[in-house]
Amino acid sequence: MTNKYSFKRSDRVGDLIFREVSNLVQTQVKDPRIDNTVITRVEMSDNMKIAKIFYRNLISSTNKPELEEGFKKASGFLRSSLASNLSLKRVPSLIFIYDELNIYD
Repeated sequence: MTNKYSFKRSDRVGDLIFREVSNLVQTQVKDPRIDNTVITRVEMSDNMKIAKIFYRNLISSTNKPELEEGFKKASGFLRSSLASNLSLKRVPSLIFIYDELNIYD
């Protein structure tokens, strides 16, 4: 028997995290290294302990090390904001990955 709601919980939580982190990066994070950066997708592990957050800079892809450092510094703020804004039992660890897909180029 198939359920009409065939999405996994990890997919739904990934969508919530995608929306929230996208909003936080655009409105709350003040680090100039990650200006003009968009979140492209979020992949949750099945046990929901790890969220892989893929991002892309809209202006240039040459400053990847600076982007990585900016997200590393902002990850604590983002994780604590997720904890206060979402009603999750446990907030997953956030791993930021530069999105190599050229869908914007």
